[in-house]
Amino acid sequence: MKIAFIASECTPLAKVGGLGDVIGALPKALVKLSVEPVIILPYYRSIEKYKPSKTDIRLETSHDENKVTWSVFETILPETEVKVLLLRHPDLWIDEVYGSPNDAFRFAAFSTAAAKLAKILKVDLVHCHDWHTALAAVVLKDDKLPTVLTIHNVHPGTEMDHIDTAELAELSIDSSKFISVKANHPGYELLAQGVATANFITTVSPTHAEEIKNEKFGGELAGLFRQRERDLEGIVNGIDTDVFNPATDTNLATNYSSENLSGKTECRKDLEAMLEWEHSDDPILGVVTRLTSQKGVDLVAEILPQLVAAQMRVVILGTGEEAIESKLSNLARKYSNNLKTLLRFDAALAQKIYAGSDLFLMPSRFEPCGLGQLIAMRYGTLPVVNLTGGLADTVIDNQTGFVFTPLSAKNLLATIERATAVLHDHPSWQTMQRTAMKQDFSWAKSAARYLEIYKKLAN
Repeated sequence: MKIAFIASECTPLAKVGGLGDVIGALPKALVKLSVEPVIILPYYRSIEKYKPSKTDIRLETSHDENKVTWSVFETILPETEVKVLLLRHPDLWIDEVYGSPNDAFRFAAFSTAAAKLAKILKVDLVHCHDWHTALAAVVLKDDKLPTVLTIHNVHPGTEMDHIDTAELAELSIDSSKFISVKANHPGYELLAQGVATANFITTVSPTHAEEIKNEKFGGELAGLFRQRERDLEGIVNGIDTDVFNPATDTNLATNYSSENLSGKTECRKDLEAMLEWEHSDDPILGVVTRLTSQKGVDLVAEILPQLVAAQMRVVILGTGEEAIESKLSNLARKYSNNLKTLLRFDAALAQKIYAGSDLFLMPSRFEPCGLGQLIAMRYGTLPVVNLTGGLADTVIDNQTGFVFTPLSAKNLLATIERATAVLHDHPSWQTMQRTAMKQDFSWAKSAARYLEIYKKLAN
């Protein structure tokens, strides 16, 4: 079975967030199930270091009643044999994955070209991801080529995927049958069109599949999700267990496993040295995330005085909202012996934080799936999470981590205190660590479920 994955990013070729990790890992898992995946991405200039070669594929789309020729390049997903095809438009694609004021139009144009390429490749099914490629499902509706749309984040209340009728006409797309989910609002949301049209819809955890049926999590699309609930399923993301493996991770000072945890102590000492902390038994609380209110980082900032008073240490790695970055920087200056705020993206340091911390804080307001808690458990660092989305589906309270609800700074603090009480009970703590590390968060189970869906649709 040949499956085309159409997406906006893919680790490591072009990674921004968890979506990229999924596109970089799920096809690899499907290869083991005798699937032939091909990944279709925009050609970003940053991908040139992977030395893609130009193909002979001729790909044309209509643009303002003129023919536009897309150049099609080919490379391989590193350390695999998975083919990656890169589409380069003469005008629309340059450097950044996201952030252009015309992102909706850029991705709409890419989706039309990618859909046409999928037909040329004679694939059995097209798997689209998020609003960026949802329009491909619409373009393919009349071609009897089945489509799956996976929603990684609904982004309720935003207009990032909004496109107007004139822009669709410029791409020779008839929007007369499009639906509008916003009253008295001209234009259309690309994600809504994909949800209404795709043969099957998935999101990245069972709990989030239920959450998006209400307006709090699904926004204006909640009613549409309720209408499509028979074709909607939540499938928990996996992680690449070859990459995220404390027994082989070359970023770590010492490797370790659930059978021999001694190396984790050395990783803790290595993290302390990197952060210029004196070695002590004081708990280390790690945070690796986008610094946004969605991730609940503001709640961590709110309870920092109490954490410091309790002789806990916090290391935060990430970038995000300017106000949160500024607040955390100010707190780091005030509590320099207990808080390190590292405002950057640093994959190697992230691994050291996962391995060297005792607890991993993830008090997200909503979390479709979340990868941080999965990686933390893989490294024997127990997560503290809010009961929402994929966090609710993957963390077992008092067995593989610590779960609280409702969300509040007070409940977060109380749960951290509950967790550190277990930390001081060494046998109980190691039992939880080993239980967490032995959880199967590979892509094998999820990939098998996707294959069942593919086969049903293709038949």
